[in-house]
Amino acid sequence: MPRHIPDAPSWRRNWPLGNLPELRLVIPGFGLSLVWDVMQSPFYTDTFTVPWTAVAFNRLHCAVGDALILLAAFWIVTLRWGRFWMRMPSWPSCLAFLALGLAYTAVSEYVNVQVLQLWAYSCWMPTVAGIGLVPLLQWMIVPSVSVYYASKGITRRG
Repeated sequence: MPRHIPDAPSWRRNWPLGNLPELRLVIPGFGLSLVWDVMQSPFYTDTFTVPWTAVAFNRLHCAVGDALILLAAFWIVTLRWGRFWMRMPSWPSCLAFLALGLAYTAVSEYVNVQVLQLWAYSCWMPTVAGIGLVPLLQWMIVPSVSVYYASKGITRRG
């Protein structure tokens, strides 16, 4: 006799944290950021100059930072559109969310690469005004996909 396996929405309804929009955003956001950060490794010089354990730590550190930036942008957008704005995302809320992440990323990349020199781009990184285009592309794709997945099944009960 086959066992009944509950579908995902009912499981999320029974899990107290399942409808928290912050978690629904940051979980896929962290995972996607980690994959992206690892895949973009050849665009940074540390990939070729430090041990692989240091590179792995750097990528994990960056993915955690990316998840925190996602949350910060989410909370700023929440000030205008409410905490459940991802339930029915609008163009203005999504564009504001993306613009916040892009702005922070552009400033962070410029300051950390050009001013503080905490990291450096390899010869493969395309840049505009000293800012890497790969991290900017990341902040258009990862948050968009994260909002898409986070918006599935959010209710106001969270």
